[in-house]
Amino acid sequence: MVYRKPILPEQRALVLLLNREKCYSQRKIASIVNISKSSVFDIIKKANGSNQAVVHERKSKGGRPQLLSKRDKRRLKRAIKKLRQSDPNFSVMEIVRASGINMNCASYRTFLRYVRKLGYGYYNSRRKGVLTEKDLRKRKKFAREALKKDDDYWTKDIAFYLDGVSFVYKGNPMSDVIQPKGRIWRKRSEGLQLTTKGSKDLAGGKRLHLLVAISHGHGVICAQSYEKMSGAYFARFIRRQFPNLFEIAGKMENDSLVFVMDNDPSQTSAKAKRALRSVNASMHVIPARSPDLNPIENLFNIARKQINAEVKDKNITNETWDDFVSRVTRNIWSVPKDYINKTIASMPVRLKNVIKKKGYRTKY
Repeated sequence: MVYRKPILPEQRALVLLLNREKCYSQRKIASIVNISKSSVFDIIKKANGSNQAVVHERKSKGGRPQLLSKRDKRRLKRAIKKLRQSDPNFSVMEIVRASGINMNCASYRTFLRYVRKLGYGYYNSRRKGVLTEKDLRKRKKFAREALKKDDDYWTKDIAFYLDGVSFVYKGNPMSDVIQPKGRIWRKRSEGLQLTTKGSKDLAGGKRLHLLVAISHGHGVICAQSYEKMSGAYFARFIRRQFPNLFEIAGKMENDSLVFVMDNDPSQTSAKAKRALRSVNASMHVIPARSPDLNPIENLFNIARKQINAEVKDKNITNETWDDFVSRVTRNIWSVPKDYINKTIASMPVRLKNVIKKKGYRTKY
């Protein structure tokens, strides 16, 4: 048992006097009255009748003047937004140069501190949507039902796998390739929106959008560019391209015309569904935020690696938009058929891994 010396009424009164009249700190009051600091705090709290004791504000000593003005801060903010339109991988001093502020007016740490106060940090880039409990249940249910099908369902019955992909254009692709891609300048909450493919508002630049289709035994069978995905555009794409795609995949009109695609709202819209009925096709929809259950995502990963490798091998430091489009599409078409066949044939293993991991994402 801890012995506590009783606090006399005279001591309590002196504590309140020193606190209210002299505005002494609690540490100094404890030293004068010869009691503990916690006892001083309890006495003041009970006297005030609130959950917290009164803490007197110390008079400001003024401190050093701020090195950056309010105008400088606004210029830093505008520079970050401008740089993010072309490349999310930039240094703090590049922000300062883009803002036009004299770089000698403050140190690197000062500029970094103001950038962080604006809410920006060099955080890990987000490429996947956040999985909720509902998503986990849907993924497990999808995997269990899909495993009931034959293993060759994914290679023979599915005509093709279709998905959209975007590539960011850089005037100097070499500078972008050699920079680390693990982190980008963004706000902490940015990229956490629960959309089908995660956030679509991250930093970048002008983008090349492609609709790509792969088929087992035939490799890449489509790589068509588009400006903006919508239900109306996808419906037109279905009516124009699907008959040809099914024919390339070796499917006849009397066969089951099934293809795989993700849960993008524009591609599951009423207009798109009407267009599918007009060509007698049906969509095998995979759960939202599940790139590991769509083999075409692996093709995109290989294509990006090939594109970056070509930049390094050829030392491409200046490139026009037309050259960029040609290089990207050429690399997508050049992905080997054997790789695509193995990727599609791995679907049963992917489904088993989803169940094993209780709905969480797998290594694919």
